[in-house]
Amino acid sequence: MRRRQSLILALSLSLVGACQVADKTDHEPYVYRQPQGRGDGWETSPAPDEGIDPSPLAEMIDLVRDEVFRHVHSVLVVRNGRLVLEEYFPGYDLLGPYTEFDWNVRHLLCSCTKSFASALVGIARDQGLVGDVSTPISAFYPEYADIDWSGARGRITLEHVLTMSAGFEWDENSVSYLDPSNPCSIMWASPDPIRYVLSRPMAAEPGSAFVYHSGLSSTLADVARKASGLPADEFARQYLFTPLGVQDFIWGTNAGGIVDAGGGLWLRPRDMAKFGQLYLNGGTWAGSPVISSEWVAESIQKRIWSSAATRHYGYQWWIEEHLWRGSVVTSFAARGWGGQRIYVFPDLQLVVVFTGGNHMTLVDPEQAMLAQYVLPAVH
Repeated sequence: MRRRQSLILALSLSLVGACQVADKTDHEPYVYRQPQGRGDGWETSPAPDEGIDPSPLAEMIDLVRDEVFRHVHSVLVVRNGRLVLEEYFPGYDLLGPYTEFDWNVRHLLCSCTKSFASALVGIARDQGLVGDVSTPISAFYPEYADIDWSGARGRITLEHVLTMSAGFEWDENSVSYLDPSNPCSIMWASPDPIRYVLSRPMAAEPGSAFVYHSGLSSTLADVARKASGLPADEFARQYLFTPLGVQDFIWGTNAGGIVDAGGGLWLRPRDMAKFGQLYLNGGTWAGSPVISSEWVAESIQKRIWSSAATRHYGYQWWIEEHLWRGSVVTSFAARGWGGQRIYVFPDLQLVVVFTGGNHMTLVDPEQAMLAQYVLPAVH
């Protein structure tokens, strides 16, 4: 209840902030600047040195400052493994007060968290703790022997959970996440959220259809917990974040200590970009392996089509196509409510990160910023 009350308060503050229109003439035109080195593992570089024209980027930043693109909190661009753009803007995060965001402030990732849950499963598999993705999900939960695993439920595999095609009856999009009837709200109020997820009625044959399901993402992190014997956030600390040089993170949990891998991770945007670069590098960071290249390759393949999102899905990554200089380029992306994004373009050696506060709007300024300014700047 306390979490829900905090959420309502934060959203109310966000609405107040949305009604405040800044003076659009109170700043000088933005002049591009190379990001500062922070001793956190990122090498920085001037955009032109990495084949990026700073002029479209400067125009984009001015449009954010003029609130043409509203409620954007950060924009980061990485090319050839070097940070070439990093800008922050004030606003309201979902669960926090009005904030002057900067490089050292964590942001709620919302559903970008799901891609991190997939990474934990991959690391656990690399360590020999988790078997093949064809393993029935029931094999990880012998304590749930009282659940009826006959029929279609018994055919749910780890891969079905990874691709959100388990076949459960689940609809978290028709009502607000603040509504107590939303299955996510019910799940996190439950003393045993994973049991709630796995005991839901079946609506389709596993593997037959994509249904957006944050509970499956939390189940993935829980599989890593059970396989490793460590709390999922501690497993992440030891085997994902520490190798990336990420020290400052929060991963929300329910009262039973189950991490909210559907949307509860807080990271700094620079560290979001590290995660994207890790996958662009095929699972290595600073020359050291963190996740196997096999898992990375498997994760970013087109696995299933989402008609609602009009894009393909991999292992908790969205696979998208974009126009770039008259050609089509593919990205894989972590996408979160409110404007949280990690885009990775393998063919362009490009990582783009956005954070934002558009939780109560239907606006997606990040998509336009990417298509109209970031990609045209890349040569």
